[in-house]
Amino acid sequence: GAQRTAIARDLHDTLARANTQMVMRVQAARPLAAEEPRIAALLDEIVAMGHRSVSDLRTMLRLLRHDTPTPSLTQAMTNARATLADAGLHATITTDGDLTHLPPTITTTLIRALDEAVANMTKYAATDAPCTIIIGATPAQATLLATNPIADHHRPTDPALTSGLGLIGLNERAQALDGTLTHTTTNHYWTLTLTLPLT
Repeated sequence: GAQRTAIARDLHDTLARANTQMVMRVQAARPLAAEEPRIAALLDEIVAMGHRSVSDLRTMLRLLRHDTPTPSLTQAMTNARATLADAGLHATITTDGDLTHLPPTITTTLIRALDEAVANMTKYAATDAPCTIIIGATPAQATLLATNPIADHHRPTDPALTSGLGLIGLNERAQALDGTLTHTTTNHYWTLTLTLPLT
């Protein structure tokens, strides 16, 4: 089980990311071929193939990961609280709804989002301000909402607040599960919202 998860993670980190970067580069080159319909058509084909191979890869990875034990959300929340407290932040992590019967892929993704939010908070949050993380579940969806004020010495345009491979990987996971991930920075507040459908 652990070995299969490691293989799946390696494949995802290397192949899925390389494919995604290739597609992005081809899309960036696409406007240069505006005058060349044959080149434009080939570039479009490469983009379509890239998207297809990423989704094929995700399907295979899901099968590979399928029988692995799920880490505990309760444990992850305990760890997150400790990390935030050690960083000197006033943080509250609360739950809303029944999180005990979620599918393993959903739980794992919520934990990844929790880790990502905590990492961002420890880096950028103002120490004297409250940080909140709410993990919720309804019969239709699971959600994670994290928000924290940004310390004054970080400008809201700080690229690290809005990018980072952690968020890219998390976004890919969310999309693979037909969910959405948004992160915004407004009025010195950073907000991360993850929504995963439970179908």
